[in-house]
Amino acid sequence: MYETLTDVYAASGQGPASVVLWHQGEADQGSQRATDPAVYKARVLELIDNLKADGLMKESAPFIVGGLCKPNAADIDQALRELAEENEGIYHAPVNCIPCNEPHFTGAGLVTLGFDRYWTQYRQAVGLTPQSRPLGDNGGTTGKH
Repeated sequence: MYETLTDVYAASGQGPASVVLWHQGEADQGSQRATDPAVYKARVLELIDNLKADGLMKESAPFIVGGLCKPNAADIDQALRELAEENEGIYHAPVNCIPCNEPHFTGAGLVTLGFDRYWTQYRQAVGLTPQSRPLGDNGGTTGKH
């Protein structure tokens, strides 16, 4: 995944990322890639270190991990929460009560995840006020929790 990420980023011509939104992990549950949540956490931390070392992510950029809705990915979901609890600069966007059709979110669920959960964590990370809105938000509701 890192090679693909670096290739896409190089092709974009963009500077270092100011924020990274990470929503991945269902496929790693029970796989040889990360049978142990501790291994998963270590690999995510290694990814962050590599992104920063290779100039793809600003040193101060928040890394926001999204929770998982697939029930059999509970161990990886817990690992994502622990990453945020244990590491400065990593934030967790919870998915509880967001509509999903396992393992993916519904359209309304994606709106809630992005405009509510990820935006809330980003706002906290960079010190914006609760009244701050993401670009494109017209102030409408983002769904019920």
